Amino acid sequence: MMNNNKYLHFPLMLVFFVVFCHKTYSQSQQVPFHIQAAFFEKILKHISPLRDVNPVKVLIVYDKKTESEKNILKENMKNLAFTVYDVLPSQLILNISQCNVVYFMPGSQEYAKLCRDNQVLSICGINDYVEENLISLAIGVEQDKPKIYINFRLLQAEGNDVSAGLLKISRVYR
Repeated sequence: MMNNNKYLHFPLMLVFFVVFCHKTYSQSQQVPFHIQAAFFEKILKHISPLRDVNPVKVLIVYDKKTESEKNILKENMKNLAFTVYDVLPSQLILNISQCNVVYFMPGSQEYAKLCRDNQVLSICGINDYVEENLISLAIGVEQDKPKIYINFRLLQAEGNDVSAGLLKISRVYR
């Protein structure tokens, strides 16, 4: 009877490891898309030269792995003051001049340099990309609440400026 129990420990340990010790290596959106869209609508009113642009043209860069998430984000943004387009990363260079803002889905962030070259604001839902000097602006989570993350150097390199009020309520990286 005891010999059978020793085999039960392995599956239980495996479940424990997966549930409690699992570190995900793939990036995922931390804040629901409808909240991100609403935050970005408010935030862009504090960024020059976008504060007077209506509608803001947003280009979502995605890959096949993030296509369903892109569709959800696109629907949420369309319901607000955005005109939304989407492209695969290989098409970004051909379309970037037609937009004011580029939203990068996970896996496409390495193309954000094109935003600096074209003076277009880069945004995303992964705050790590802001910390890693890849993206200018993100909505992330801090203490279980949405938080604005700004990479000030990149924001300026993309030809944008931000209000002092927005800087006060954001986590700013210089």
